[in-house]
Parts: sequence; structure tokens; C-alpha cells
Amino acid sequence: MSSIIACMQARPGLYIGADLANVVFHAFEAGIIVDLSVTFWSRADQESWVIRSMVAFVTVVAFFQTGTTFWDGWRLFVLNFGQWESLLELKWTDRLQSVMTVAMAAPVQCFLIRRCWILTNRSWLVVVPLSSMLLATVVISIYVVAAMFTFYFPSNGPAVTRIPVTAYLPVDIGLILSAVLDLSITTLISIFLLRSRSNAFTRRFKRLLRRLIMVSWEAAVLPCVCATVSAVLYMVKGNNSFWYLFFQAILGKFYAISFLVILNARADLQKPSISFNSPLDGHRGARRTPIANEVPQNGLLDTAILLGDLSTKTRSVAGTES
Repeated sequence: MSSIIACMQARPGLYIGADLANVVFHAFEAGIIVDLSVTFWSRADQESWVIRSMVAFVTVVAFFQTGTTFWDGWRLFVLNFGQWESLLELKWTDRLQSVMTVAMAAPVQCFLIRRCWILTNRSWLVVVPLSSMLLATVVISIYVVAAMFTFYFPSNGPAVTRIPVTAYLPVDIGLILSAVLDLSITTLISIFLLRSRSNAFTRRFKRLLRRLIMVSWEAAVLPCVCATVSAVLYMVKGNNSFWYLFFQAILGKFYAISFLVILNARADLQKPSISFNSPLDGHRGARRTPIANEVPQNGLLDTAILLGDLSTKTRSVAGTES
């Protein structure tokens, strides 16, 4: 342990710098979640109870993680100020980080996997690989947490665990699987939206699809990049730097933010826009028209799925038009 403390004192930015950045960034993410949550709950009556429950669960976990992060920061920088050994003391909150990340990521990924399943006409060839990757990340996360509860620093030598965690496994595998899953889901959604866009005949519908594609990638890029950076840092630096822990800790809230961004953007896109009556109607005036009236029949279902759960009304409209 003495050699590790000597490394920390020689390069504090690699260790205590990551912990300080962790506290600051969690506060920043929490502020974004509060803002997005206010927007979501202001019109939550339009969502199903399942979606509301998922949002409530993800939000509670996110704020619980924020609270534990602030407490850890207070413990490190106030209660144990100047005591380098405290950086190596893993509390139960530190050991649960992997499960908290998965608890925020899994609902979002389930939400998107279901939409990919419907988009592909309930193809099991699509949903089985995606669900398998999600299940693997959950199992790996539980394994990592179990290993972390047996993790300790002996008086001499490197850190050890009673449950074997070989080299970069399974931490990196879990992070990489999560990144691959995000990219796969977003790519599938983009393919189907682009297919619909090729058949669009109004500029409004083209803008809608372009916005949906942008929202899908915006929601996927940050978690994917964050997971990849954490995995690479762990492979390159290992425990010689705590910055991989920083990226792993903030990853869960990126999923929470992505979930709320998708839901809020979906609600905005569902709002009817203002158009004008034709002179043939006998009068002029502003009126609101639903987007479904401008969507070509072969793109209606794809768009409805991405905008929300397929309602009975949408199914009947699609069936009538086809």
C-alpha cells in the first residue's frame, strides 16, 4: 500500500483529481436531469404507466448516486483531508457503482430494444442478440459488484480480490458490450428511419425523420463514448490512474439523460404544427394538423413506433390506408 500512496503523492492529478472531477460532474449531470425531469413530468399524463415508472426508477437511482457521490467527496476532501489512505478505502457506495450504472442503463436499453423489435416486425433474429448483450452486461455488473465486496489492499503488494477478476475482465467486457449495444440499437433505428425518409413526400415529414435520427444518435453517442473511454483507460492504465473510475461513475447518468431527451423530443415531435386552410375550404385561418396525415403509408408505422407506443388508433389508420 505504501508504494501506491507514494504514486498518488507524486501524481495527485491521476487520483485525487479524478475524485474531484467526479463530484463536480455529478452535480452538473444532476442539474440537467432536474431540468429534463421537470419537462417530462409536466406532460407525463400522456405517457403510459410503464414509461412513468421507468422514468421514476431511473431518476431515483440517479439522485441516489448523486447523494452518495457528494458524501464520498465530503469524506475525502473534508473529513479525511490530507489522508492519502482514504483514497484507497472503498465504501459500500463505491462497491455498488457498477450496479447503479446498469440500473440506469438497462431501462433505457430495454425501451429501445423493444422498438427495434417492433420495427423489424418482431424479428427474433434482432431481439435475441440485443437482449443477450443486455443480459450479459447485467450479469457482468453483478459479478463485478460481488468481486468489489471482496476487494482490499494488503499491507504489501497490489490490490487483491477473493473472487477472481482476470486482467481486464470482466470490467472491460461489460463496458464494451454496453457501447456495442448502444451503437447496434441506434444503427437499426437509423436504417429504418432512412428507409421511411426515402419515401417522404413533404418537407415537414423529412424534417421529422431527420430530427428523429439526430435525437437517436445524440442519445447514444455520449454513453457509448464514455463507456469506450473508461474501458480503454482501464486497459492502458489499470489502477495507475483513477480516471477510468470517473468515466465509469458518470456513465449511468448519461443513460438517464439520454432517456429523458428521447422522451421529451418524442413529445415535442408529436405536437401538431400550424398550417393554413386551403382557399377551397371557404375561409382562411390557422389550424393544427397531425403528422400522421402527412406520413406516407410505408413510413407511418416506423414513425409511430419511434414516436411512441403504437396505439389502436394508429394501427387502424395504417390498416385503412394499406
